[in-house]
Amino acid sequence: MSTLGPQDFETVEKIDLYSTVHKGLRQALFGAAQAVAAVEPADEEAVAGVLDRLFNAMRLAGKLADIENSRIYHFLEGTRPGAVEAGRADFERQTMTFAKLSRLEKEVRVAASGEREELLAALNAAFAVFVGEVLLHQADAELEIMPLLRESATAEQLTAIQRHIFADLGTDAFVALVREIVPAIGGRERVAFFSLVQRHVPASAWPSIWWVASSLLSTNEQMAFARVLGLDATGIRSGQPILRQ
Repeated sequence: MSTLGPQDFETVEKIDLYSTVHKGLRQALFGAAQAVAAVEPADEEAVAGVLDRLFNAMRLAGKLADIENSRIYHFLEGTRPGAVEAGRADFERQTMTFAKLSRLEKEVRVAASGEREELLAALNAAFAVFVGEVLLHQADAELEIMPLLRESATAEQLTAIQRHIFADLGTDAFVALVREIVPAIGGRERVAFFSLVQRHVPASAWPSIWWVASSLLSTNEQMAFARVLGLDATGIRSGQPILRQ
């Protein structure tokens, strides 16, 4: 649900609602999967932290799926009847797996130390299924749905959908997504993504989003972003992560 490469809203072919955000979601899911697989069942505090990370990744995936359904699929239903049936079936499968994961997550939280290992193994297996379902859906979205959108919509319509997606995410979810996107992308893609966000995210959300993003960048990267995005670089050299507009 975002862009890859320099953005030109006059050219439909350069608008991509999926690729960069998919990279951020994969970063979140893979990180959670590794954490669940590596955690020591006897370490109650570590297990709780891993469960929080897993649940946050699941919640982000669910939020993005809901927005895709309400914004992208709703648009295509009016222009390409039947085009989103497979995607809706994906969401139904993910919902069932999500419910299983939620049940297991709750069981692990209250389990005695001797029961956690078996429950964590079951949780790990179920989460692997969930990640696989999300990856297959992402591939279909990028290879099938995005081309249909380019054929069916004008650049102005796609830009409007992008703005709705950003607004629907809300500040908290957007900040969580940005934490995953920044390490998942680099170079021109980072510049393109944050240039897009700066232009189209609700104004009230931008300071929080950029505070998190800039805190993950080196000083030199912050200076470069300040030039490209037209931000005030005051404070960067003194270690302040935020760039004021």
